[in-house]
Amino acid sequence: IIDTSHQCQIQSFKHVVMPPIVQVPALLFCKAYIDTMHMPPSYSYKYIVQAQNSLTSIGRTLGQFIFEEILCHWGELKKIVTNNEMAFIVALDWIADYCYI
Repeated sequence: IIDTSHQCQIQSFKHVVMPPIVQVPALLFCKAYIDTMHMPPSYSYKYIVQAQNSLTSIGRTLGQFIFEEILCHWGELKKIVTNNEMAFIVALDWIADYCYI
């Protein structure tokens, strides 16, 4: 038999009330993936800056590239090393849906 104190019994009936949270949709370029690349000089330019927003169809595009240019030509990959993990997770999810995996 387990006995609890009166105070514990009262506290067990208290409910935590959390206010509703309204999710605001992300705006275009609210989050962007930006990268720079050093290139050989051309017309006094040496760098390429590439930016993409997180709301475009990058997962599908990247998934198509991985599927068509890597998997279909070279076979399976054991490991993907990247600094843009989320884009590749979305791309691999697209490949899984595309191949009915």
